[in-house]
Amino acid sequence: MYLQTNYPIYDPEIIEKELRTIIKETPYNPLPYLYLGYLHFSLNDIYHALGWYNISIEKDQNLSAAYDSMGIIYSQKNETDKLLN
Repeated sequence: MYLQTNYPIYDPEIIEKELRTIIKETPYNPLPYLYLGYLHFSLNDIYHALGWYNISIEKDQNLSAAYDSMGIIYSQKNETDKLLN
């Protein structure tokens, strides 16, 4: 899943605020962390995207979407050696 950055009401600050509110209410839920990763990836903020993906994996080690997203980043950066770590 990727965020539609061309959607007319897309405002990254609002989305991030809403996701952080969800995290406060359900900190054990891996999905808002994953969605923050998607958000930062869509903003080309790779460093923070990877951080959010890692947190979502800490919450749920079986969350394949986070691994897939990290794989895309590492492949684009030609750092495929990090995929197995």
